[in-house]
Amino acid sequence: MGYSLHIERKNSPITIAEWKKAVNEIHNARLQSTSVIGLNPSTGEKIEIPANEGDVEVLFAVNGIKKLFGGKPTWEHAISFHNGRAVFSASEDIENKSNPIHQVATALAKKLNAIIRGDEGEEYKW
Repeated sequence: MGYSLHIERKNSPITIAEWKKAVNEIHNARLQSTSVIGLNPSTGEKIEIPANEGDVEVLFAVNGIKKLFGGKPTWEHAISFHNGRAVFSASEDIENKSNPIHQVATALAKKLNAIIRGDEGEEYKW
């Protein structure tokens, strides 16, 4: 399992109502309403995982040569919400300000007066 980052408050949990309101105020984020469908690489079997209330999709824009050939932006599951906090994967480029998940996580933390914290307790001050 990879390393995760969390959007959380120091003194109180984030309510689902607060979370939904904040997500709805960010242009490149939306609440996920459909299941996540993956493919088992060994068998080819489709695996469907229902979305949890508060899960977030992030808009990934098409750049470079793909844009020239009609590539379309995609919405991808990126942040899960449960138990008063959110969690997302710490990808290799997560600290890059152009990373769409970095942008959304930073905006959500700011709107919710929250912090971004790693699995080992360290705080990220983006």
